[in-house]
Amino acid sequence: MPFKKGHKYSGSRAGRPNKTTQDVREAYKTFVEGNIANLQKWMKEVATKHPDKALEFMLKFSEYFVPKANKTEIVDKEGSVIWTIRNANESDV
Repeated sequence: MPFKKGHKYSGSRAGRPNKTTQDVREAYKTFVEGNIANLQKWMKEVATKHPDKALEFMLKFSEYFVPKANKTEIVDKEGSVIWTIRNANESDV
C-alpha cells in the first residue's frame, strides 16, 4: 500500500500516555519523596541569606506537585459573568 500524506502507519494510539514520560515522572517523584528533609534544610539555608530566591524556588518547585487552578467563565453579550466552571482542584474561595 503506497504512503498517503497525512496517514499514520505507526506509533501509539491517540490519548495513550507516553511510557517514558511516566517513568521519568515516577523516578522524579521517588527522588523528591526520599529527599523531603534535605529539601526543607536547603530551603531554610537559602532563605536565611536570600528569601526572594527561596520563594522563587518554592513557587517553581510547586508547579510539579500542585495543579494549577483554572476556571472558565461564560459571559453574556454585555460581558457579565453568568456561569463559572471551576477546576475540581480549585477552592470556592
